[in-house]
Amino acid sequence: MATGTVKVHEQLETADFTEKLLLPEPPFDLVVSNFYCFKSFLTSGTFVKHLSPNLEIMLVFNFGEPVRFSFGSEPFTDLKVEKYALIAPLKKMLNYEVLPGTDLIAVNFRLNGFHRLFDIHLKFPDDFKHTSSGWIGKDTKVEELITS
Repeated sequence: MATGTVKVHEQLETADFTEKLLLPEPPFDLVVSNFYCFKSFLTSGTFVKHLSPNLEIMLVFNFGEPVRFSFGSEPFTDLKVEKYALIAPLKKMLNYEVLPGTDLIAVNFRLNGFHRLFDIHLKFPDDFKHTSSGWIGKDTKVEELITS
């Protein structure tokens, strides 16, 4: 496999969606543990998926319909990922609502990978705020990184 490409670790396809877990090749694997790609078809129904708690920083890019999310047993509210979100750490189960046309990629960083790649220190919850686009770091470097 050529340098710079990723390996398909796992792929699942159903009538409603397709998802892939992609593993980066060295040396990128020192900062990123995996890429999670998810796409629901326009003909699929609405359903809920879950992500177990973990301490890694996750950078989510949304290319489809806004994705509502909640934590633990809380009901869905107006929290949603419209374009991007930086989420960490997950101290409770993350629930996300999948609508027809959901299309997202999540970059899961290793414990210090985000800092090593972007040289930005983040502390949760002090360094995070909720915006109309999702949860992002308050540091202007993070906002510039995502919006530029």
